[in-house]
Amino acid sequence: MWTARDAPAASAPARGGDLRVSLRSDPQSFNWYTRHDLSTYLVTLLTQAWLVRVNRVTDTVEPWLAESWTASADGLRYTIKLREGVSFADGAPFTADDVVFSLAAEYDEKG
Repeated sequence: MWTARDAPAASAPARGGDLRVSLRSDPQSFNWYTRHDLSTYLVTLLTQAWLVRVNRVTDTVEPWLAESWTASADGLRYTIKLREGVSFADGAPFTADDVVFSLAAEYDEKG
């Protein structure tokens, strides 16, 4: 019987390398806002970052691309401070314009 003590010693994760994933079907899109199939979700999860994430162990909201946020007194408006030094794979910086673009895509009724 395998036990936790049989696991290899923990070491710091290394950056880089390959990630290979087997999918039963091709994703219908690389944009979760337009298609909600399981393959699209998996590709999105593995290749895109969100402003915040929900810790599935503690069920708390944690910062990711957002460094911090504050809510207005009435809870209708949030001010988000974006993490500095974040860039896309092509080296372009991540900005507030990218957040606005993503939110506009999410709420576009044309889909």
